[in-house]
Amino acid sequence: MSGHSRYANIRHRKGAQDARRSRIFSRLSREITNAVTLGGSAEPTENAHLRTAIASARQQNMPGEGIQRAIRRASGVGGTRLIEGTFEGFGPGGVGIFMETATDNNNRTVMRIRTHLRRHGGTLGQHGCLQAIFRRLGVVTVRCSDPDTLSLALIDAGAEDLITASDLLTIRCLPAQLADVIARISAAGLTPESADIQRIPSLHQTLRPEQNATLQRLVDALESDEDVVAVYHSARQT
Repeated sequence: MSGHSRYANIRHRKGAQDARRSRIFSRLSREITNAVTLGGSAEPTENAHLRTAIASARQQNMPGEGIQRAIRRASGVGGTRLIEGTFEGFGPGGVGIFMETATDNNNRTVMRIRTHLRRHGGTLGQHGCLQAIFRRLGVVTVRCSDPDTLSLALIDAGAEDLITASDLLTIRCLPAQLADVIARISAAGLTPESADIQRIPSLHQTLRPEQNATLQRLVDALESDEDVVAVYHSARQT
């Protein structure tokens, strides 16, 4: 029985890992497709958004065919062109939640997001109600043994905020400066661990433990939705 139980546990863990990997690849695929639409080109050399999305996909070991399939889909080959959108709402404890979507059916997306929020004690807000709180910034992380020296070059490239934790350097900048920041990192002989555009909250809210648990379930549900590209919230990280 113990052997059977161990096998079942391993199979369960592998199934959970495969499901998580599938969700990550689905999200990355949507980000690549959306980047082609945003940047107006399916050529990475002409589209900074696409270069960033491809770099993030490769960091997660997404197969090259999956990357090319997402690009073809955005170009109208082998799929429907997706339309990007944003939604703002409130979760447990009134915490702000900002959602980015890419969909071929906006009515379906609205219904799904409204349902996810309602099931976890949240509500959908009016468009623009959280725009002043969530600022759109480029975010890059890189391992660096001498962050002080690199920081000077990054500031010249347009970095607005630098956060150091041990040897991990996190750089925030305006989206227009993201390509320049990545170029400065590459010129220093380093490779970013991640690089993308995020919604960074300027205000944070502290939740009770049970509210944090509910928020996490809500975020998991939203991130598992095929129409949702990214989810951000203003709860204080503990």
